[in-house]
Amino acid sequence: ADIRGSVKLSRFRIDFGGVRVRGAGWSVADAGGTLFAREPLALDVKTDWSLTDEDRVAGSAHAVGDLDRLLVEALIDRPGIARVEAELTELSDALRWRGNAQIEQLDLTQWMESPPVGPLAGTLEIEGDLARYAARGIIRGTGLPGAGVGIETAMRYADRRPHIASLVLETALGWVVRAEGSMAVGEEPAF
Repeated sequence: ADIRGSVKLSRFRIDFGGVRVRGAGWSVADAGGTLFAREPLALDVKTDWSLTDEDRVAGSAHAVGDLDRLLVEALIDRPGIARVEAELTELSDALRWRGNAQIEQLDLTQWMESPPVGPLAGTLEIEGDLARYAARGIIRGTGLPGAGVGIETAMRYADRRPHIASLVLETALGWVVRAEGSMAVGEEPAF
């Protein structure tokens, strides 16, 4: 809906700054960086971003590489605090990614008055492409078993909401919960 920014062109590179882009349900704010003229096109970009109109899912990112292989470090500020390090491959053809997410804090009191667990923290291995996403790892927090809860999930994103094909939660004691469904991010998440 809106694109703003400044660009400086030279023979071998494009430097840009103050770039703002707003789409339906997402935005990029204050992006800056350099595109290098080579085959494949290379880039070094820093930006702030959000995935919802109300900026309820937001953070910043730094990406370095080219259209064959891009290394991304993203910091998530809302709704929790996390760091994601991922490698994106085949950006121009069949985008895929693989990486790790370190959740430092996710406080459920922003959505419910007296949550049964939390704040939560954890480590996840993540991977996906434009059609599907997957994550597996351990979530820890007050109210959870000391060893944490294993999580494994597969999902896709459509109609501005995650659709969960499979969610498995497992404790060290052998308790297992299996679920599927969808989630809407908003003032209060709807499941």
